[in-house]
Amino acid sequence: MDLQPDSSAAAPGPLRLSRRKLAIAGGALAAIVAAVVVVVVLVTRSGSPGQDEVATLLKAAIVELAPAKGATGTAARFDTAELQQRLDGNLEGWFVDLGADGGATRVGLAARQLDGTTCVFAWSDVGAPRSAVVTDPALPCVAEVALIAAKSPA
Repeated sequence: MDLQPDSSAAAPGPLRLSRRKLAIAGGALAAIVAAVVVVVVLVTRSGSPGQDEVATLLKAAIVELAPAKGATGTAARFDTAELQQRLDGNLEGWFVDLGADGGATRVGLAARQLDGTTCVFAWSDVGAPRSAVVTDPALPCVAEVALIAAKSPA
C-alpha cells in the first residue's frame, strides 16, 4: 500500500472570515479596550480626591461636628480633636491644617495638595459653613487665613 498524497487534491486556500465573524471579533476587541480604559481611569483616579470633593468633605465635617447652642443661647465649643481626627484619614494626598478661635466657637480649615499648589479653605460661618479654592502659591495655606473669613462682622 502506498500512502502518498494525491496530487490531484487542491491545497487549502487562504483563510476567509465572514462579515459576521469579523463583527464579533471587532466587538470583542472593543469591549476589551473599553474595560482596560475603565480600569486605568479608576486606578489613576482613586489616589487623591479633587478640590471640589475636598471642599465638600471639609464643609460636611464642619456641619456634622458643629456644636449645638448652649442652654443660655450661647454657642458651644467645636470638638477640634474629633474634627482633626476625622479629616486626617479621609483626605489622601492633602495636608489639612485646623485652627479655632479662643473659645472654639469658630473653626477654619486649610487643605493643600501635597503635589500641587491648590489650597482649599473652609470655615464655620453664621448660618452655614463656606469654602473657597485658591490657586495662588503666594497665599499661605494655613487655617488662620480661613479663621479670618469666619469672624462675624462687628
